[in-house]
Amino acid sequence: MTWPFLAPGDGRLRVTFLDVGQGDAIFVEVPRGPRLLVDGGPGGGARFDVGERVVAPYLWNRGAMRLDVIAVTHADADHSGGLGAVLRQFPVREVWENGRWGPGHEDVVAALERSGAARRTLAARQRLRLGDAIITVLNPPGPDQPEPATPGENDRSLVVRLDWRGVSFLLTGDLTASGEEALVDDRAPIAATVLKVAHHGSRTSTAEPFVSASQPRLAVVSVGARNPFRHPAPEVVARLDRAGARVYRTDRDGAVIVETDGVNLWVTRWATRRMEHFALAPEPPAR
Repeated sequence: MTWPFLAPGDGRLRVTFLDVGQGDAIFVEVPRGPRLLVDGGPGGGARFDVGERVVAPYLWNRGAMRLDVIAVTHADADHSGGLGAVLRQFPVREVWENGRWGPGHEDVVAALERSGAARRTLAARQRLRLGDAIITVLNPPGPDQPEPATPGENDRSLVVRLDWRGVSFLLTGDLTASGEEALVDDRAPIAATVLKVAHHGSRTSTAEPFVSASQPRLAVVSVGARNPFRHPAPEVVARLDRAGARVYRTDRDGAVIVETDGVNLWVTRWATRRMEHFALAPEPPAR
């Protein structure tokens, strides 16, 4: 993919939900601050390597000769597969992960080890700074918290909330309804301006209680065109519509670029180059 030149930063926070087919890759640019890549889409072997063909060219276009942080939500190939190529081509200062790598991910693990990046295993209730943005870790559970109720790795996804000037982004990996229920029950801070819809819009995620608690203004589904899973599920889109969220989908909209100055949101759908503007309600005064 060839990306046309994009203007340099202008003091806005910029979050790009890249079109990587049936997978996730999200690039966060904090004004005058660090750059964070969350997941890297599918890749590797003889297949189309999204890390090499989509993510890396976009990073170069944005002038990112290095990455401050890569966050791997979990080891599933549609989230981590493209990171091998990214790690081979970009110096990386730090990697955030859930610490769980099983068979089949040897290429990415080897690239992680060769990169020399510091590796941090994160768990719920940790807070980190990314320039002047705050990252709050909501999942996976920490050592003093109950284990996920469902087997498998999706509910061990690294789930983070990014806050900047009163605007928030909730990045949910492949969290299922069971994991969402645990966050709601724990009164985790899941209310967010922008929601990355979990598990590509699968019907096993984005349950009604979670949507009601998160109340997103915008929702982005990272999903492949004509995918065999029929994501996103119509009932998931309907829940988000009823909650008043504006829904964007990478299979139809291409990359979805969200920019904010803390007062306004500008959303560009790359497939049509159309930009939409949303005025945000003033942030309530601090008490």
